[in-house]
Amino acid sequence: MIVYWNALYIEEAVRQLRIEGFEVNDVDIAKVFPFAFKHINMNGKYVFLVPKEVKEGKLRPLRKLVEEDDNSLS
Repeated sequence: MIVYWNALYIEEAVRQLRIEGFEVNDVDIAKVFPFAFKHINMNGKYVFLVPKEVKEGKLRPLRKLVEEDDNSLS
């Protein structure tokens, strides 16, 4: 479930970046893996409090990216 959630939001973040005019290279996206380890406790229990918008089939809003002078995302 966590990997699916990550993949869903990665897809939405890429879509939003492209809408905002940022260049997002498909070769780079192919290297993104939604199974990031730092925020996943493999031995723990998870309790999900599902926000209203998610229950309605919507995604939570993404944060706006503040464009830096050099257009870097780092």
